[in-house]
Amino acid sequence: PNELHEFAKTIFSKYQISFTMIPPGSVIPEHYDTMYSFTSKTNTNTDDSDIVRLNIFMKDWESGHYFELNREPYTDWKQGDCIPIIPNVRHLAGNLGKTKRYTLQITGQRNEFERYVSHKG
Repeated sequence: PNELHEFAKTIFSKYQISFTMIPPGSVIPEHYDTMYSFTSKTNTNTDDSDIVRLNIFMKDWESGHYFELNREPYTDWKQGDCIPIIPNVRHLAGNLGKTKRYTLQITGQRNEFERYVSHKG
């Protein structure tokens, strides 16, 4: 949707948007993101420390929905809550619940995100 692009543009000059839907009974095993798709599609020549992926929860947490980053579990999130993920940090997600679990990912330059956060105060 156009609103998501407008929102992403408030944070990043170059960005990539993706969605993840995890159906009930499914998992995304522990892995790490290299952000290769972002760097290749945007012609961004950066090292890993320059990139961030914003993992935004699209619905309030429901029983059985799970996220873990660097061995730290996350539950009880609210719609719109965001967990920044940097490259090569292990994470996993799963859905042992009864409803689909949705997240939005916006990937961009880490320094632009840090400026956005400091500006929002």
